[in-house]
Amino acid sequence: MRYSLTAPRVKRLLDTDTKLWALFTIFIVALFAAIKITLELLIAAQTIQMNAYRDERSQYEAQIENLQIQTHMVLQDIETVSRTAAKNKVIKDSLINLLDLIPDQIYLTEATASETALRIKGYTPSQDIYNYLLRPPLESIFAKTAVSFLADGRGGYAFDSVSVMDENERLFYGE
Repeated sequence: MRYSLTAPRVKRLLDTDTKLWALFTIFIVALFAAIKITLELLIAAQTIQMNAYRDERSQYEAQIENLQIQTHMVLQDIETVSRTAAKNKVIKDSLINLLDLIPDQIYLTEATASETALRIKGYTPSQDIYNYLLRPPLESIFAKTAVSFLADGRGGYAFDSVSVMDENERLFYGE
């Protein structure tokens, strides 16, 4: 016996709409999981790259510090060289001025100079040439001048002159 004009349909466990909603939900969850994994990988890569940049930065900072130390040393060397060159020029000029004091008739065999004294040895044709031509300039520069003569047997004299400045004066100026 039949109570309905239509035949009953077979009922399925999942309806078509439910299948679509379930597939859509699974797809969305999978998409979010893939995005999350991708973002975590990108963050990890960025962290590794950031640590590499920090290491590189610390190496550059160490190099900069070494270069600053080297630059400071080079500047000190340049300053020392320039002071030495200036002092050498002053000493050279002072020695040239001292040698200009020596008359043509007198020959020097040795000249020793310090900051406060000058010792010269040489030959002079006579004591008078020394006393008139070389002694006055030496006495005008130095506080004390002492000379000793020794006859050389050829009519000339070997002399040894020591000239000393005051304690607060110096022969060579420069630094």
